[in-house]
Amino acid sequence: MRVLRFHELKSKKGIPWTRQHVDRLIKLGRFPGKRHLGDNTVVWIENEIDDFLEAKLAERDAELTAGAEKLASFACPPMTSRCIAAADQGRSSVAEDPENGGAAKRGALG
Repeated sequence: MRVLRFHELKSKKGIPWTRQHVDRLIKLGRFPGKRHLGDNTVVWIENEIDDFLEAKLAERDAELTAGAEKLASFACPPMTSRCIAAADQGRSSVAEDPENGGAAKRGALG
C-alpha cells in the first residue's frame, strides 16, 4: 500500500484543489478521507485516490455519452416536396432583383 502526502496529490495525481477545499469535499463525502500518521503527518491511500479519479472519469464519460445520445435523438424535419422541387430547379428562397441583373435583394443593412 502506497500513501500520498498533500503535495503528491497535486504533483502525481493532478488534484488542483487547496487543502481547505479538499477538507470541504471530505466532509461532504465527495473525496477520499485522509489518514493521520502522526501529529503533523496526513496522508491519503493512493488506491483510494486512483479509484476516485477513475470514478470521476467514468462519470464524465457517461455524461458525454448521454449528451451525444440526446443530440442524436433530435431528428431533422423531412424536407417538404416544395423545398425539394426548389432545390432541384436551382431556385433559392431569396427573391431576385431584376434591376440588378438578377442578383439577390439584400436587406436595408446588407
